[in-house]
Amino acid sequence: MIMTHGKNIGLNKAIGDIIFIFDDDVIVQKNYLRETAKIFQDDPQRKIGIVVGSITNTPKQSFEFFQKIFLLAGEGCYRVLPSGANVINNRGAKNTKEVDWASGCAMAIRRKVAQEFKVNEQYDLFSYGLGEDLDYSWRVGKRYKIIFNPRSRLKHIFSQRGRINDFLYGFIYVINREYFVNKNMNSFYHYVCFYWSIFGWLLGNIVGIIKTPIKNLLIVSGGTVGLLYLISTKIWQAVTE
Repeated sequence: MIMTHGKNIGLNKAIGDIIFIFDDDVIVQKNYLRETAKIFQDDPQRKIGIVVGSITNTPKQSFEFFQKIFLLAGEGCYRVLPSGANVINNRGAKNTKEVDWASGCAMAIRRKVAQEFKVNEQYDLFSYGLGEDLDYSWRVGKRYKIIFNPRSRLKHIFSQRGRINDFLYGFIYVINREYFVNKNMNSFYHYVCFYWSIFGWLLGNIVGIIKTPIKNLLIVSGGTVGLLYLISTKIWQAVTE
């Protein structure tokens, strides 16, 4: 069963007012459920659709200045940048705040919202979902509030089990990022930002070949194939229209 389809089955069958989604490689603190539920309980008008917690072991951004230039990193907690890149940046965040998106590794959804919105199964390529949580929460955020709660704390261990190879990851990363921008941020400005960020992402991985040759070479190869596929598809559409 592909991941997005499984999530839709779970959301459809879940009972209770609040639905918690967790990846199998997260460890939540003992008060996580209680602290998250409080946010929903303190919302009598039911304007909050999703609550996301604080991932305490998010790695510090390397070459942050470089990533900011290419719209791959930015300020703020759980933001979506004009390039379609999504950042977490919850290190040191101490205040509850409304945010742009929620990570699918640990997301709490009001059941009413889960009945209105379905996970987009087109984000599954080669039976591996990537970016479906961004798309889902972004769409929910257009109608309901997404709240970051720093008191709902967890660790994301990033298990290597069930992962795809690095070539396919690079390919899917490019394809699914473009799909998100095309579907949700469809403008010339955002397209320029997207392709600029992909250029920077590829450049960063090329530099990374020095440290981890095989891994980064495969990511660059997959990403390049994905980029060529997108460009050739756009050209073909322009010619045939």
